Amino acid sequence: LDRRISEIQLTAPQVLATETSHGGGRPGTIDRTPGRPFAIQRTTLSQGEFTYARIQKGNRAEVHARAIEGVVDSIGSFPDLLHRTTEADVSGVIENSGTFRLRVALPFFERRLDLWTNLEALDLRLNDFSPFSQLLEGIRLEGLVHYGSATFHIQERTLTGAVNILYNHLKIEMGETQLRSPLQATVMNVVNWLQVFPSDLTLPSAAQSRSVARDQDAHETTLQLLLHGLKDGFIAVAHRR
Repeated sequence: LDRRISEIQLTAPQVLATETSHGGGRPGTIDRTPGRPFAIQRTTLSQGEFTYARIQKGNRAEVHARAIEGVVDSIGSFPDLLHRTTEADVSGVIENSGTFRLRVALPFFERRLDLWTNLEALDLRLNDFSPFSQLLEGIRLEGLVHYGSATFHIQERTLTGAVNILYNHLKIEMGETQLRSPLQATVMNVVNWLQVFPSDLTLPSAAQSRSVARDQDAHETTLQLLLHGLKDGFIAVAHRR
């Protein structure tokens, strides 16, 4: 049986990825050990929808993407493809506001994770992401990201990269969490009021960019590591750190 496929076309797929916070142990990993040899030369995606849901202490928050179009190039476990880097390029609408383009490169069958990502976004209303950021970090966001880009490289359990963000009307409000008392939240909000710049549109480009470096925590998945890298970079730009 010839297990080489020239093209797969996916129309209107709906994907839900759910992660639940829990204590103890590292998160599960994907088994990328090759099975029976196969090859897919090209995969196209149209009119897709993706939902990322996070459940934490009984509460649920979601981020939605829709109108997703994209292409994934060759992937396979035949000798000529086994160590090849597979690239994906997808774009769409995130929440009800902005557009995004995500490019990913990964040698899928290598035992050690070696992942490159580049994310670009236009006209994102931060209010749309507040339910998510409040659940994960106890942070309420307001403002508009006119343009943002993030390029990250993850090797094994370490993320490095850089972000570039042009934003306006930014507000960051810290709330009470299990690890943050009401008094601590109040103090942090005063510090934010003094340190956070509400806009960086008139600043030179160097002030709109920051490098990011972060080690993966014991309970973080790769997706969570990427999201925390985005958060760290954005906060660093806003604080001019």
